[in-house]
Amino acid sequence: MIRKMFLILMVNLLMANTVYAYFEKYPPHKFQEGQFPYLKTSAIVDHDKAEFKQGGIEARLKETEDTLDFLVKDGDSVLAEMSKVEMPLPWAVYQVDVDKNGLEDIIILYNYRGCGLGAHSDRLEVFLKKSDEEYSKIAFDGWSMGLEDFVDLDGDGKYELIITGFHEGQKHNYFTYSIYEFNDGKLKNADSKFDGFPKFVWITYKPNDKNTVHLTTEEKQSHVSEKNESISYTLVK
Repeated sequence: MIRKMFLILMVNLLMANTVYAYFEKYPPHKFQEGQFPYLKTSAIVDHDKAEFKQGGIEARLKETEDTLDFLVKDGDSVLAEMSKVEMPLPWAVYQVDVDKNGLEDIIILYNYRGCGLGAHSDRLEVFLKKSDEEYSKIAFDGWSMGLEDFVDLDGDGKYELIITGFHEGQKHNYFTYSIYEFNDGKLKNADSKFDGFPKFVWITYKPNDKNTVHLTTEEKQSHVSEKNESISYTLVK
């Protein structure tokens, strides 16, 4: 109970302060232009563009205060569908070759629409196209997610994926960052390949992007293991 009260107090304090350890000018969550190549493409549907139909792909995103008409399909295969307002709500759909296998994949971004830090709580679904009739769906939750989380960190022309998170420690709370590689339709943790990962940034009033020294290796690994297990995989035909 005390920990929950402390977390609520921290959220309220952060809402009243203009500095977060999480925003764009604090790496590694957002990479500055030119530092590392990241995924860039335009949404096929979002709240400014309600409908798309091309080459078998059909998408709609029409939302009012009380209703929702959301659909993403490839031919007869329905990848995502929602007919009523429920959380998380979709806000953008992209079509782009994420895993560089020559086939166009689908990325869907959702938001839980909370308040305070909850306003940055997102869900991301990646539909990796394996053939004309089959997709491998990857889904997970994170914080302030976007296309800039797909980053070519090692310069091999393929995107790694930064998955963000939140760790409630015994004394402090942290934003977390782990690196994943696309591997045969799934995500494989690649923190060990990159210096400084997994990264745990203590939430502070002052600007902060430093990896904490307050957590043990075992505590960090336990959090990463939970994050690995939270990623879901589904075959969609």
